[in-house]
Amino acid sequence: MTWKEVTLINCTETGRDALGNPTCEESAGSIYPARFTPWDAQDIALEGREVTVNRRKLLVRVPRTEFPECRKIQFEGEVYQVMQITDLSPRFTLLYVKKYGR
Repeated sequence: MTWKEVTLINCTETGRDALGNPTCEESAGSIYPARFTPWDAQDIALEGREVTVNRRKLLVRVPRTEFPECRKIQFEGEVYQVMQITDLSPRFTLLYVKKYGR
């Protein structure tokens, strides 16, 4: 498997809407090497097959301590929502992501 670039999508708060909810503007942020990792039998047993169809695991080659907070990423031309971040010290961060809009 080859490493490809993942782009973090930053959300900068620009104000508030009529209901008082924060509004934000999205912009491209940091870029790191990353690659998808396969689901194993234990993951499928815990999550279920239907969940693993729309969700992926993304291994990012940067320690969790250096990985900035983000809600979305762009990888291979698709936008994904970050569901969970796991520390795989000392060299990697594992992201559980879901295709955005699904």
